[in-house]
Parts: sequence; C-alpha cells; structure tokens
Amino acid sequence: MLSDRSLCPEHKQFSQLCFDANLEIFVKIIVSQRRDPGELVLSFKLIASVAENVPKFLQLVTPLADSEKFS
Repeated sequence: MLSDRSLCPEHKQFSQLCFDANLEIFVKIIVSQRRDPGELVLSFKLIASVAENVPKFLQLVTPLADSEKFS
C-alpha cells in the first residue's frame, strides 16, 4: 500500500472520501519478507486517522510459479 510514502496523502484523502460517503471500506495489506514493518505501522496509523473501526486484513503474499511471472 505505502511502498511509496509520497502517496500517503492520496491514500488518506481517498479513504476519507469513501468513509465520508458512508461506503463500506476495508484495508488489505499484502505482507512479504521484503515488507518494511514501518510501512505496516504507517498504514494502520493512516487508517486509524480516518476511522478506528475500519477493518484491516493482513494477507501473506502468494508466491507465483515461474510460468506466471512477468519476464
């Protein structure tokens, strides 16, 4: 989600617009060994600043078979 931290304001604005429009929202974060734990903290803080009750899901990355990878 926030691998490019410069996008944080856009993520927050989008989440806030959805929340203000009474849309049902949730956040799914893909986690891999390369994920910076600081990004997870930042993601949770960003969503909490919009609303504490937004469901948050962590999903382990699904490895692709070599035949499914982009070359």
